Amino acid sequence: KTIVLLKKEDKSLYKFGTEAKFEFLRMDKNQQSEYMYFKQFKMKLYKGDGNNRSFMIRADNGTGDIENIELFAIVLRHLANLCCECIKTSTALPVVPFNDILWVVTVPAIWDKGGKEVMIQAAERAGLLDETRENFLLVLEPEAALIMCCEEANIQPSQINYGKKFMVVDAGGGTIDISAYERVIQEGVELRSILVPNGGPWGSIYSNELFKLFLFDIFGSKIENLYEKVNEVLNNYESAKSRLEKSDEERQVFIDLDPLIEEEEDEEKD
Repeated sequence: KTIVLLKKEDKSLYKFGTEAKFEFLRMDKNQQSEYMYFKQFKMKLYKGDGNNRSFMIRADNGTGDIENIELFAIVLRHLANLCCECIKTSTALPVVPFNDILWVVTVPAIWDKGGKEVMIQAAERAGLLDETRENFLLVLEPEAALIMCCEEANIQPSQINYGKKFMVVDAGGGTIDISAYERVIQEGVELRSILVPNGGPWGSIYSNELFKLFLFDIFGSKIENLYEKVNEVLNNYESAKSRLEKSDEERQVFIDLDPLIEEEEDEEKD
């Protein structure tokens, strides 16, 4: 999951990913007020109206707003720097300019032209694009998943029987993207897309949102002020969910609600 922790004073990156999550949860409320915490914000680009959009995104902890393009640019710049450091380490090159790299950024198939344009603008602001933009590719996630599946299975498109049709279902955190292909005989082309890539905002994060509504039904609206404890319970839910397998369809799963139950008990004592 993409989690970002920014310094509130200058909106610079402080921590990223899991490190950002646990660093934020370790802070007390006064410390948290000095930072802007963002999570699962990629799907905010899913609107479906086709417009090029620049809008403000509110921090999850309510400490400020940042332009969506700038937030995505911060993420892309951080990832690009990590890539360059890895290249420098493995090749002993003193400098790896962004312009010398072909950057491939994947986006959900359901994103419209506007959402894709935001990612291009973010990449440009992050400094990834050269003047020609020829060092940058925007690729649909199910197409990237197809290439990855072939790599993992050690299969070349030429090994697939002619006329064979198959579907790729990329079930992620925010979206489920679906694409379909056919093995063809065409000069320069081995696989042909036979359907417009499609899907919807049906990723696993939406079950988390339903679980959070379930917590509201049990404990009431007061949990809005129990950010740390709610996150602890949501982490318990996420952990239990990630351990499930298809064979576990009828198995009971227990979610630890103790952090919120203990808070409820403390209130009753008071």
